[in-house]
Amino acid sequence: MPSPSSVSPSALAEHAAGEARGCAAGEAGAEPGAELPSGDAALARTVRRQAQILSVLTTPQRRLLVGETSGDTFALMLEQLVALTASEYGFISEVLHDAVGEPFLRMHGLSDISWSDESRKVFEGMRSGGFEFHNLDSLFGAVVRTRAPVISNQPGLDPRRGGVPSGHPPLRAFLGLPLLHGGQLIGMIGLANAPRGYDEPVLAELEPMAATCASMIIALRVEQERNAAQLALQESERHYRTLANSKSALIWTAGADGQCTYFNEPWLQFTGRRLEQELGDGWMEGVHPEDRAHCLGTYEHALGRREAFRMEYRLRHADGGYRWISDEGNPRFDGAGNFIGYIGFCSDVSERKRIELALDALAA
Repeated sequence: MPSPSSVSPSALAEHAAGEARGCAAGEAGAEPGAELPSGDAALARTVRRQAQILSVLTTPQRRLLVGETSGDTFALMLEQLVALTASEYGFISEVLHDAVGEPFLRMHGLSDISWSDESRKVFEGMRSGGFEFHNLDSLFGAVVRTRAPVISNQPGLDPRRGGVPSGHPPLRAFLGLPLLHGGQLIGMIGLANAPRGYDEPVLAELEPMAATCASMIIALRVEQERNAAQLALQESERHYRTLANSKSALIWTAGADGQCTYFNEPWLQFTGRRLEQELGDGWMEGVHPEDRAHCLGTYEHALGRREAFRMEYRLRHADGGYRWISDEGNPRFDGAGNFIGYIGFCSDVSERKRIELALDALAA
């Protein structure tokens, strides 16, 4: 017998699905008048059923751990749910909210029930996770609005029904399960057309699978947030590199202690000094003696408050003269909100300053 580590996830999935389908088929094939099982037989059935559910649950969890795509993982979980309940089709969706706060469903797992080329195109869009249901005047909408399970074994007579598109497979029975996390509705499962309908016991039986589906949605959201943060960081770095390489922007950075840790090449070319001469508070040597107290005071005041600042001062140029500089410093924080220092952008405003001083002289 092979060890657990030698069995591939796909083999586990096929084995679990086969067991689930076998059990579901056995239940579906029971005659309405068949004799009820004895207590021992019922217990054995319950234990076997729970073992099958646990076997089913391990495969999606392993797939998440090894980094398989969320679409494949949701599809596998839906396949197991359909098989375990002897349903004909179903879906797993995430509950989101639009700009005005109204809930809607985004599909992450969907059975292929396409009945035409047009519906097949729609299905492909749904399966890719890009399809959304905003009209919740339906049985599955009742799950979203009430945040409670919905069992309807006569959908055609149910006042909550919303109907199905022309050509859609008939809906003879429906089960909707809310997916909750921390008391919040984050998704739902929809299953349809179990041969004998659905009942209350199946709700308890499917609780572990519903909990796993909720965890899968949370994992998907965490991954999406991580990807969004990574993209934002990449864009920020790209923007920073563009600025850092700009010939017109003099850029500096400082740590949480206020000591400067970086000056870009345009700054060094402007001052005619080496990087090691500017680091720490060495850059203050290039500030005009009459401006140093104001410059240092503005910086230290902002540093103490962890806030942005703007100041103008004269900075010695590589040609030996002084140029007026506009210096804007912005605080930087890490992902946990901790202050990590400043980034500053400086520009030469000597021409503007010359005009301002000339106008002041004329007005005197």
